[in-house]
Amino acid sequence: SWKTLNDTTWEFRLRPGVTFANGEPFDASAVKYNLERILDPKTNLRVATWLKPISRVEVVNPSTVRIHTKEPFPTLVPQLATIFMVPPKYTAEDPGRLARQPVGTGPYRLVGWIKDDHVTLERRAGAWGKTPEIGTVIFRPIPEDGTRIAALLTGEVDLITNVPPTDTKRIAAASGRRVAVVPSNRGMLVLFNAEKPPMSDRRVRQAVNYAIDKDALVKSLFEGKTTPLDGQLVTSDYFGHNPNLKPYPYDPAKARQLLAEAGYPTGFQTSLDSPSGRYLLDKEVAQAIAGQLGQVGIRSEFHALEWGVYMAKLTKAHQLAPMALIGWAWPTFDAGGLLSLIKEGSPYSYYKSPEFNRLLNAANATMEAQKRRDLLHQAARVLHDDPPGAFLYREPNIYGLGERLVWKPTPDQTIWAPDMRVR
Repeated sequence: SWKTLNDTTWEFRLRPGVTFANGEPFDASAVKYNLERILDPKTNLRVATWLKPISRVEVVNPSTVRIHTKEPFPTLVPQLATIFMVPPKYTAEDPGRLARQPVGTGPYRLVGWIKDDHVTLERRAGAWGKTPEIGTVIFRPIPEDGTRIAALLTGEVDLITNVPPTDTKRIAAASGRRVAVVPSNRGMLVLFNAEKPPMSDRRVRQAVNYAIDKDALVKSLFEGKTTPLDGQLVTSDYFGHNPNLKPYPYDPAKARQLLAEAGYPTGFQTSLDSPSGRYLLDKEVAQAIAGQLGQVGIRSEFHALEWGVYMAKLTKAHQLAPMALIGWAWPTFDAGGLLSLIKEGSPYSYYKSPEFNRLLNAANATMEAQKRRDLLHQAARVLHDDPPGAFLYREPNIYGLGERLVWKPTPDQTIWAPDMRVR
């Protein structure tokens, strides 16, 4: 359980008797070790940015820990739920061992791993919480769509991810096989490099939003298995989603008008980057968008990049193309976290808006829920009217399931074995 002692102090009571898989106790000292390890710049962990407001961690007794923050931190609890606690002694003795043989407190333990081949988990006796029904879980990477689908149809595997929409009917028609679809909490967008012309002009960014036919993308490429975004990156299952915003309609005439007002009556030459294989049908989506933009005079040179190259260009080199396809989600389903990716100073941001920064900073330092929701709505309105990207659609999660597996997918793409059972 937890409670706030004041706006900058949280007290947590830990569940008694919880241990890591190697036998070390999960207690207040373990929490302190983990949070300090994450926040230590020497460890260089990405999740440190999620917990940045934490100033210090205090052990009250073995089952009680207090977390002090520099400022009000309304999303502390859900943010803590996204990080993984590790056994202190095990980790300190050999930090590299954690990457080879991770150890946690959950209902499974790692018993086998061969890189690029498989990961095997085994049910752990004595773990806290409900005992999973499935004793052994094997994860296998199968990058090729056809090979992955064949493995499901032959019974070699019980669950596959990222099923191409065009293959769903074939799977559903196979004996004992079925398809499960849920729109994810990941919003897809064309991110703009608003630091340089022509994307630094709001009218150009609005024109791109009007020039893309989102409904056609959803219908033709995804066979209607998802929905367009409603004029904002935040999907409807997030805290802080603004229900009053409307999507940019497909209006090529309006797009041409805005381009002319911005000084581009005949359009312009530009480039559009896309990752290759990171998101469902990413290359195909980007190519379709390039075609639609060409109809209003925006002539895009298309580049498909391997994910590592794409991310290095986006973040480390800070050399985003004028336009780039990307998808963003936030594990806590909180708009304050998701929108922080756009805020000035984020490694992903090529956008500046003092008003947006002010509203988001205020929302993320407000403990009162309704006031915080109102501020997030206002921040989303700023992004709608002065867009940092072209809002596209929710990436669909499409799974293929074998006949013996009982499981329901969730928007966050988590494959949680304890929730599964077999017939």
